[in-house]
Amino acid sequence: MSEFQLLAVTGNPVLHSKSPGMFNNTFSKTDFPATYTRLAADSAQEAIKVFRSLGLKGMNVTAPFKEDIMQCVDEVDSVAELIGGVNTVVNKEGKLFGYNTDHFGVAQSLIGAGVSLQDKKCVVIGAGGAGKAAAWGLLSNGAKVTIANRTIEKAKEAAEKFNCLFSGLDELPTLLLDTDIIVFSLSQNVNPIKAEWLQSKHIIFDANYKSSEFSQIARSKNCQIIEGIDWLLNQAIPAFNYFLENTPEYETMKAGLSTYNLQSRGDKIALIGFMGSGKTTVGKKLSKKMAIPFVDTDEMIVEREGKSIPEIFEQNGEAYFRNCEKEILQTIINTPGKQIISCGGGMAINDVNRSLLKEHCLVLWLYATPEATVKRINLESRPLLNVENPLEKAIKLFDERKPFYAKASDVIFNTEKFDAESISDKIIDEINRIL
Repeated sequence: MSEFQLLAVTGNPVLHSKSPGMFNNTFSKTDFPATYTRLAADSAQEAIKVFRSLGLKGMNVTAPFKEDIMQCVDEVDSVAELIGGVNTVVNKEGKLFGYNTDHFGVAQSLIGAGVSLQDKKCVVIGAGGAGKAAAWGLLSNGAKVTIANRTIEKAKEAAEKFNCLFSGLDELPTLLLDTDIIVFSLSQNVNPIKAEWLQSKHIIFDANYKSSEFSQIARSKNCQIIEGIDWLLNQAIPAFNYFLENTPEYETMKAGLSTYNLQSRGDKIALIGFMGSGKTTVGKKLSKKMAIPFVDTDEMIVEREGKSIPEIFEQNGEAYFRNCEKEILQTIINTPGKQIISCGGGMAINDVNRSLLKEHCLVLWLYATPEATVKRINLESRPLLNVENPLEKAIKLFDERKPFYAKASDVIFNTEKFDAESISDKIIDEINRIL
């Protein structure tokens, strides 16, 4: 079997992303040794830094990082350069390559819905990254495209790059009279199009995951509507190929969109990660800010056993301690109500524990390099690192545990520059957005 591969999607926010479901469902069905998670970051630069540090194989990129990420990779594909955005980053033996698969996602979604693009008159609403990718996807398949944008200079700039037409939004009433396909790439809460401008002949492609105000109007006019979720799926298939040089099954990827539903997990939040990554400190901050009880599995074991963790390891052995972890986690899961759970550094290595966490908790992986964590911890209280060369042992131990943290996690938060206040605020912001 090939070596374990870690992949992710990054953006700000990112917890809402459905990409992990598509990829992980495929890995699960094919027994491929890989896991796909989310990477929360404040900037493209931070995302790439964690990407390199964790040794990711590949990463999808969503808003607002698609443009900035171009400056962070080693080489950008010519199509991504033309579109002006990268949504797929691939690690090839340490060198990072940037690609854009959004254009393929647009074209394939329409073609898959039975729409021929050759010579079709298309209007793309919006000249941002999604709009430009859509325009190129349509043009590449023989369509005639006009890019319409509120700021006409931005539409003109994009149109000149692609050698197509442009207009302002004020021209839409006339322009749409002779249009076959409308691609809507604005946010779901923005709608410059009035119902009377639409006809049942119009084919509507809405880039939004969730139904926008524009889509609702288009439905009332009996237009054919292609959902943004199709775009997500059809851009992911070539991205998968870039990552792993393998084409996934369409239906398996599609089925993954309805799995791994974070809202169905229950009301517990679990923090996992290597010792010294900040789980207890951040957990207590979250507990205070969210008014949710905090529990620490290590502290619960110490209280139950009446011994310190070094004493448990010395007198009973690591296997005994791991069994205590499993029993304590089961107790926590069986306790009704909301809880913030700080999990011991080895909690996720156990298959039963990972299953419990994934089924009942939103699982946050707090990540910092072994170099950073070793500096933070009291080595005497950590029996596994209380050795002659703790850093060497920490690196080895982290590498062994990394696949298990990845498999258990729903999202990674970087704690390298440790600031529990800002990290907890970011976690709360991500959680509030999906609720």
